[in-house]
Amino acid sequence: MRILACQEVPLAQFVFALAFVFVVSVATAQPYAVHVGTQADNKGFVNPGEEQRQSSVKDVKKALAHEQYAGLFTVADDPASADIRIVVAFRGSIDTENIKKTFGRWQRVQQNNLRLDVIIGEHVQEFWALQPGNGSQHAFWSDQAKYAVDSIAKWTRENKAAIDNAQ
Repeated sequence: MRILACQEVPLAQFVFALAFVFVVSVATAQPYAVHVGTQADNKGFVNPGEEQRQSSVKDVKKALAHEQYAGLFTVADDPASADIRIVVAFRGSIDTENIKKTFGRWQRVQQNNLRLDVIIGEHVQEFWALQPGNGSQHAFWSDQAKYAVDSIAKWTRENKAAIDNAQ
């Protein structure tokens, strides 16, 4: 009986130590610092559509700051200190493959859409709020920012090891 009791103590200590290491490693995981911006010209030239893209920058920052991403992302003001950079590359209307009859005339449907480019080191990944050209519409740009950030969060979780290695 005494031998059995001696074997249980080390096993219990091992399980406790393993649980402690797991809790410490989960607790020390830092969220990724994310900078959100546009492809603005640093010499003062204003590109067409820059004002709308700046509005989407605010929407994306707000979406990233949502509590559901608290452990994954923090918004960084300085691009040099960011682990991940998000560039609002496109915000506007694109023609779709869908055609509909409006006021007795057939015409291509335009789709409002938002494209974000995620940059990690040399890697660039493109995310659209809606699949381009499918005719889906949504009235609010802020909701499109949320859709794109949802996709970015899912992709970030799936590629965590590669992201950590790229830094």
